[in-house]
Amino acid sequence: MLCKILKPFPFSRDGINAEHAKPSDQINIPDNLVPGLLKERYVTVLDEEGAKSLSGSPENKADDVPENKTDMRKLRADYERVVGKPPWMGWDENELRKRMAEAEAEQVQQTPNTEPNLQTVPEQQPVQPTPANNPTPVEPNA
Repeated sequence: MLCKILKPFPFSRDGINAEHAKPSDQINIPDNLVPGLLKERYVTVLDEEGAKSLSGSPENKADDVPENKTDMRKLRADYERVVGKPPWMGWDENELRKRMAEAEAEQVQQTPNTEPNLQTVPEQQPVQPTPANNPTPVEPNA
């Protein structure tokens, strides 16, 4: 897409070779880079057809956060709360849920049985001293 450069920045057309865009240059920039550059005010679109395609396609809206991204953020926060450490960012939703379930099952196994023992203990009578229990003291011979 043909754009006019407003601020200098490096970019790559092929993902390997970098080019430096300079203010007031008119450069054909790959379509997938344009929405972010527009949002940050690095470029303006000169190509009328390109400007129409940007405004008409919802997938190019830079401000919109996909719903699944916010779900993943919440799921990662839940994982950290349950497990006690942050998740690996490469895990997908299924892997996070599986590992959270494993951690919760492990916590249940490690929790001791805290139910009180409700059996009644029979009341015991106090022991009365008897001669066998309480021998009389013997005085030493003088």
